[in-house]
Amino acid sequence: MRPIIAFLLVAAGLSRAAQIVPLDFHGARQPQVALSPSGAVLVTFGRSNAVYFTRSTNQAETFSLPLEVFTGSHLSLGMRRGPRIASAQNKIAITAVIDGDLLSRVSTDDGKTWSAAIRLNDMAQCAREGLHTMTAQGENFFTAWLDLRNNQTELWGAVSTNGGQTWQPNRRIYQSPDGPICECCQPNAIFTPTGKLVVMWRNWIAKSRDLYWASSGDDGKTFSTPVKLGTGTWPLPGCPMDGGALVLDQTGELLAIWRRKETIFLAHDSSSEKILAAHGSQPVAGLGPKGLYFIWQQNADLMTASGQPADLSKPSLLTRHAKYPAITSSSQYNPIAVWETDLSIWAAQLPSELINK
Repeated sequence: MRPIIAFLLVAAGLSRAAQIVPLDFHGARQPQVALSPSGAVLVTFGRSNAVYFTRSTNQAETFSLPLEVFTGSHLSLGMRRGPRIASAQNKIAITAVIDGDLLSRVSTDDGKTWSAAIRLNDMAQCAREGLHTMTAQGENFFTAWLDLRNNQTELWGAVSTNGGQTWQPNRRIYQSPDGPICECCQPNAIFTPTGKLVVMWRNWIAKSRDLYWASSGDDGKTFSTPVKLGTGTWPLPGCPMDGGALVLDQTGELLAIWRRKETIFLAHDSSSEKILAAHGSQPVAGLGPKGLYFIWQQNADLMTASGQPADLSKPSLLTRHAKYPAITSSSQYNPIAVWETDLSIWAAQLPSELINK
């Protein structure tokens, strides 16, 4: 482990953050983070045309030197494009879109060695939009991506029931009745405590770009009728490149966070919504032992709030000059947040005191 490199984050009640990559490791972008069952912090990110992995065994105080996991002639990277990471039981999976294909590699020894890459899309280069999601529970790993095999943007997915060793055939999750779904917003997926799989994406119907979700009770073979989230709508001719996030609260209830126009919303279902922030983008949400944590971009800074939707803390500054946050969820450990700056990638554990603000 390398020594911690820290800076003060007094506004959010944080004392320090760790720089994940070495000082001379320029160009690292789009970090994603997960927790292993033992509590190790697992981070992946992209740099140029390569994907890297690093881990921390002391709750993000220090990290191992980055290990290259993938490389190719073109890595999809930026605007929520980039690698994804998930962990369940003793397995870690990393996925990335390289040269138009969605690839996966798995480690069973805490990231020391990795399996051969598997192509998950069964039509070559149909994942070239570069936006995807991954989640895991037990032996089940699931990924969904924006797919172009039918010459318009659709949502497709694939599931592995043996810890990422093999993947089942691709299945179309959703096709918009008006043609494509939103072309440049990342999808999101999560398993509930009962094993139900939920997928969220930004749709494009009647010239509006709203968030929809659907669920599956058979490991992604079939999905329920999609439902729009929230009570409002967003007529928009272009793509906002902002797909929101999903999180489970302390009771296991599903919560969505997303952006509509300049506002950040929260919702447990399709019939209600609550404003989290009047101005923001790129929101994410995580769970800790004492409640929910939310992070979003506001201009050039990252903001945070915490609590339950009915009793949220006032937004406060997390850190300046930062973007594209990601966050972990665990009922045992306080969330670990990661983000990128113009020069590097950083990580910090969010303290319990944020819940009480």
